[in-house]
Amino acid sequence: MAKILGIHLEGIFINPDKKGIHNPEHFLPLTAENYKLLEDDFIKIVTLAPELDIDLIAYLKSKNIKIQAGHCLGGNIEKCDGVTHLFNAMSGISHRGESTALSALTDDNIYTEIIADGVHVSDRALKLVFQSKPQDKIILVSDCLPCTKSNLKEFEFADEKVYYDGKKATSKEGTLAGSTTLLPNIIKRLASKNLFTPEYINNPYKYHNIDLTGHIEWDENWNIVNIIHK
Repeated sequence: MAKILGIHLEGIFINPDKKGIHNPEHFLPLTAENYKLLEDDFIKIVTLAPELDIDLIAYLKSKNIKIQAGHCLGGNIEKCDGVTHLFNAMSGISHRGESTALSALTDDNIYTEIIADGVHVSDRALKLVFQSKPQDKIILVSDCLPCTKSNLKEFEFADEKVYYDGKKATSKEGTLAGSTTLLPNIIKRLASKNLFTPEYINNPYKYHNIDLTGHIEWDENWNIVNIIHK
């Protein structure tokens, strides 16, 4: 059965100007000393704003922790391994100067997460990503909230009340708080639009150097029908 392989830490070392739903009262300067306040070997990924780095990136690299640019404004992401939920909570594409999204799309060495639920990123933007990035550098993520598949209409998240209308979850001001679509449903959605390739499923394993111990069998509608273990 599935098991948790690690923690993706997001929401402490980010830029207040791209805070999303996160509460800036909890933000900390990007220093190794601050990271040590919560350090744990189970943390495998840290999302941060590279433009605010003091000495955190160097420390994370010494610990072999994946560094992802997210909730940020800077265009220089060359020290990062990946980008967290592309387009959302970052500087967008610009035809002049640098931006986080532009750097993510044009750097073939960077892994790029994307929430392809039809709410966070438009289908035209998805096509741009799939046409721009090497297929082996795209990671589908759900960014799912606890209201998914539930009857919740409102709940507390990141110290704020979040409202769920059955399709999307937002703050009172309309800020997206995360996705409400599970990854299998995202796969089905992309497949229905001829935007899915099974390689996207294997990419997270490659990203974290995890050996696959089996494979998934799908039907023609991309429902999981069997999981084969070696």
